[in-house]
Amino acid sequence: MKSSLVAESEYALGCTCFYLRSATRRATQVYDEHLQDAGLTVNQYSLLSRLSRHAGVSVSRFAEIMSMDRTTLTRNLQPLQAAGWLTAATAGRSRALSLTVAGEAKLAESIPLWQAAQERVNEILGAQTQRELHRSLKASIRSLEAEHALEA
Repeated sequence: MKSSLVAESEYALGCTCFYLRSATRRATQVYDEHLQDAGLTVNQYSLLSRLSRHAGVSVSRFAEIMSMDRTTLTRNLQPLQAAGWLTAATAGRSRALSLTVAGEAKLAESIPLWQAAQERVNEILGAQTQRELHRSLKASIRSLEAEHALEA
């Protein structure tokens, strides 16, 4: 049986969730600063961007795509719908989400701002750290999704 000191030494000390959330908050600040000229947050940009690639998707499926709880997604979609940037048409027992013409225009307006934010974050991190971070996060997402699928 391993002692707790040996087991602890196999992993970096600290709370993984805390580090992820801290990094996310800092990166979000950069993206939000750039996107404010379009009147969007990075979260809103992400929703519009993903929805542009998944037109007609149900709220439940879109929640899966966004790795969000359905209720949280619905709450986050409300301001976008109120602004006239997306529609949620009833399709049988579900609602089909799509960008409106105004939503497509808002996304087009915000893409260069997002690109500038992306370039700034990459500049701050440096090329090697950015590549390593993406590789590590993608592997982490796959592992966590696989674990979640086993529990479901």
